[in-house]
Amino acid sequence: MGLLDGKAVVVTGSGRGLGRAYAMAIAGEGGRVVVNDVDAEEAEKTVADIKASGGAAIPNGDNIADWKGARRLIEQCVKEYGQIDVLLNNAGVHHVTYFAEETEEEIDVTLAVNLKGTMATARHALDHMIPRRRGCIINVSSGAQSGIATQAVYGASKAGVAGFTYALAMEVAQHNIRVNALSPLAYTRMAQRSQARGYRSAVQVPYPPENVAPLAVFLASDEASYVTGQVVRLEGNVLSLLSHPSIVHPAVSVHGWSVEDIRKFFKDTLGKNLQPVGIRAGRYEYYEGLDKGPKA
Repeated sequence: MGLLDGKAVVVTGSGRGLGRAYAMAIAGEGGRVVVNDVDAEEAEKTVADIKASGGAAIPNGDNIADWKGARRLIEQCVKEYGQIDVLLNNAGVHHVTYFAEETEEEIDVTLAVNLKGTMATARHALDHMIPRRRGCIINVSSGAQSGIATQAVYGASKAGVAGFTYALAMEVAQHNIRVNALSPLAYTRMAQRSQARGYRSAVQVPYPPENVAPLAVFLASDEASYVTGQVVRLEGNVLSLLSHPSIVHPAVSVHGWSVEDIRKFFKDTLGKNLQPVGIRAGRYEYYEGLDKGPKA
C-alpha cells in the first residue's frame, strides 16, 4: 500500500530534475502520473522509467504558459484516469543576471511560465476538483521569493506564486481543496547555471532532487489533509516553513501622519526594526550605508 494509491496526479515540468524526482516518487507511492514537459522526449523517458518500476504514467508535451495547452493537460489526466486528485506545478524557468541587465524577453518568459503557467493549470484543475469537493494543488516557490541578488525577476515570479498560494487556499478551502507550495533546494541545471555564471550570490548545492521528493509525496497525500496555505521548505536536512508577509511594529497616530511626523518618528522606532533583506540575511545590513552592505 502506498500513500498515494489510486490518485491521479499531474506533475508539470517533470521530464528532468526536480519534476522528474517528484513524478518518480509519486508513482512509487501508487500515484498515477501525467508527466508533463515541453521536451516531449524527456517526458517519454520519465514515463518509461516509471513503468519499468511498476508504476503508471503517461506523457504530455503541452506548454502550460499557453492557456489552451494548460487546459489540454488537465483534460488529458481526467480522460485517462477519470479524475484529477493532485496538481503539482513544478514547471519553471530560471536565470540569473543583474536586473539592470535584464531584457524584456527574459522577463516575459519567466513570468509567463512561472506565474501564469501555475495559475493556468490551477484554474483548469479547479473545474474538475470543485464539483468533486476534493483535490490538492501544490505550487513550487523558491527561497528567491525572499530575495536573492541577481534573481530579481525569478524571485518576483516565485513571490507571486507564494501570494497566489495564500489567496487560493483561502478561496477553495470551502470546497475541501488544499493549496500549498513547496520551496526546494537541490542541485539541478538551474543551480549549475547560477554557479557557472560566477555570481557571489550563487549557493553551493550538494543535495540531489530526490532529497526533496518525500516532501512532495507528503503534501500530496491525505496525511497532509489539515495543511493548506503554507510554503514548506526543504533544504538538505532542514525542513521549515516560510513566514507569510505580515504587518510588524504598527504605530498609530490619532491625527494622521504628516511628512514631518514620519521624519521625526521613523528613525528611532521603525527605523530600528528594519527587516532583513534576502533569504540568507539574519539582520538588516545597511545601517552603515548602502555601499557597506553585502555584495552580489
